[in-house]
Amino acid sequence: VRKETAREGWKSSMYTYLTDRSGKILSFDAVSLPIIPETEGKPKQDMKYGTFIKLFNYDMKGYKTNIIMDYNYRLSLLVPELAHPVRIRECRNGFTGHTFATTLSGMATRLYDDKSGNIEDGFPSYESFIVDSQQLECSIYLFKKGKQENYRGKHEGVLFTVNGQTHVILQDSFFNTNKVNLSYIKDSILLIVDCSKLDIPHQEDLFMTSRDRIRNSEFSKELEEKLTDILKSHRGLKDAEQKRRMESLKNKISDKKPLKDVLENILKKSAVLTKLFITGTAISSPISGKVQNNNAGTFNGKKHPTFFKLTGKIKDGKLVKRIPINHSFRVQFETDVQNDYFGRIVDAGDLVLKMGGEVRKDLKQSLNLFNGIATLTISMPEDAKVGTRYKFETEIIDSCIFETFPNSFEMIVEETQDYSQTGNSTGRAERHNNIGKNTQGGFAMPEIIPVHKDEWEKYDMNEQSALKYFSNETGGDYYLNMDNTYLLNELNSNRDENKRELTRSRYTYSMTLIAMSVVGYYKNRQEWDEDVDINGQVEAITTMVSPVLIPMLEAMADLDISSQTGE
Repeated sequence: VRKETAREGWKSSMYTYLTDRSGKILSFDAVSLPIIPETEGKPKQDMKYGTFIKLFNYDMKGYKTNIIMDYNYRLSLLVPELAHPVRIRECRNGFTGHTFATTLSGMATRLYDDKSGNIEDGFPSYESFIVDSQQLECSIYLFKKGKQENYRGKHEGVLFTVNGQTHVILQDSFFNTNKVNLSYIKDSILLIVDCSKLDIPHQEDLFMTSRDRIRNSEFSKELEEKLTDILKSHRGLKDAEQKRRMESLKNKISDKKPLKDVLENILKKSAVLTKLFITGTAISSPISGKVQNNNAGTFNGKKHPTFFKLTGKIKDGKLVKRIPINHSFRVQFETDVQNDYFGRIVDAGDLVLKMGGEVRKDLKQSLNLFNGIATLTISMPEDAKVGTRYKFETEIIDSCIFETFPNSFEMIVEETQDYSQTGNSTGRAERHNNIGKNTQGGFAMPEIIPVHKDEWEKYDMNEQSALKYFSNETGGDYYLNMDNTYLLNELNSNRDENKRELTRSRYTYSMTLIAMSVVGYYKNRQEWDEDVDINGQVEAITTMVSPVLIPMLEAMADLDISSQTGE
């Protein structure tokens, strides 16, 4: 094939393929073809079967290494679930390496073969769910620290795929939003959302024709909201976030917390700052809490289940749930199978839901499995009536075992109920007002953690960086670059150690106050968009003001009334 430049009468350029004059693709008989490339100076190998593709005009900017390295990793990300393996060969001149060929398998296959050294225990985990009557499936990978580099781009966190091919990639800032709060592990998460079962209209509602971004539609918004719910309620991700946070803060915060104490005194001396930040604040350590662990010890799941049983408030051998007609409901099961059981590439199982003896895929709203607990969310039947009693059954279908592990439960439909008004659920407005604040109404006093040059790579900083904000459910942590180039220039221009220390202090507390102000601005807005990347906003604004902050503070310190009156 070749690209034909647009000509008169054409709306755009197009690709054409070679045929004879009658329109037939050229062909001839041969037992084999001597076309498989070898290293320079050696004859080409015979190809007896398969498909051979040679690239002539290609643009591989940024991928200047041997094709088996960076470009191979990139291709495996773009086709994470490749249907058949593809052999790729480096044929360009001037490249070195022990080998010039490798097999492209797709990222999901690579991780399946070598997940023990790259993926955290308990992952990948899998969830299937329904949005607007459309079935979707997602796999959640959590890489061990630093192991994500050969599997995902630096800031690429969510892949939307169709038939194994990536259509759109979302940045990992998606994990930074205040609805998700996974700042410490955001660069270690990879979410693969399989959209293969979407019908054509919904695919068009989701993907731009350019495949470079998600279309802004009601369906895409519902889908992103569902993914947010999956991430923020995932027990394994929440535990990993807290564990990484504790590791990051360990040995960085002393018991005396002098930075925190001084900042509190600064705030109290200003009536305006007191009203903004300190009222009702109770200072507490960010690492006093322990990592939630719902399963004692390490969970070692089996490849196939030996039990899959209903759990909950079972009375006389029955589970009966009373559910308002305007709500879906959940049931949980205990099992001993691996977390990826329902979504893995090889030997996956399936949970079948029946109502009244008939299979009801449409009611199977979502299914997730993590460390021995499977949670099935069931939609209320469209024709449900108050007072009706429905009987449900589930069974496991697994081609490798005979046992189906049948379970049954009942649901009684009750009157409409608004949980947000009964105290059973926290409303959006209340959640909004409490984010970043303690129970007494003030903003939680931040932890200020100094970062130096040897730690820049760890926190994705450079000489221009000023402050990184890591949000969490109780407030946030402030990582301050103490080797910022503008700060160092000011320090090096002054030999008086006392003045140098004063400059460091002014920089520390002023930069933190600016960051707190940015956080407060977004979280106190009436029309607050929870999808705003506050972490990114703090990083950008503090970086912008860092060149002028210290000179400005110095100039303001010398300013008096005579400067204004000219006396």
